[in-house]
Amino acid sequence: MPAIAPWGMYDQPIPKEYQVHNLEDGGVVLQYSCPKGCPDLIKKLQALFVKYKKRADTEKKYLHLVIAPYPQMDSRLALTAWTRLEKLDDFDESRIDRFIEAYVGIDHHKK
Repeated sequence: MPAIAPWGMYDQPIPKEYQVHNLEDGGVVLQYSCPKGCPDLIKKLQALFVKYKKRADTEKKYLHLVIAPYPQMDSRLALTAWTRLEKLDDFDESRIDRFIEAYVGIDHHKK
């Protein structure tokens, strides 16, 4: 892909090709699947996004985080980084934080 999907929170799925490019550029993609709707989960994800957005702004860094629905998943939540995947059945902020902190910002372009 010629570009990445802009870092941010989405209410529609992001094409897989963009997801791969975002991961390659050091991003973490957090996706959720709620066939019957999940307003409480979405509120928690929005708060999580705001937390990381404020941190990135404070540190004057790019956010490197995408949160978006992905209806085809076999789990409720999935965290993805380059060659990494963690599935969750429930929102667990400490596990999500550990994953993001471990993998966000690692650029995988060959130099």
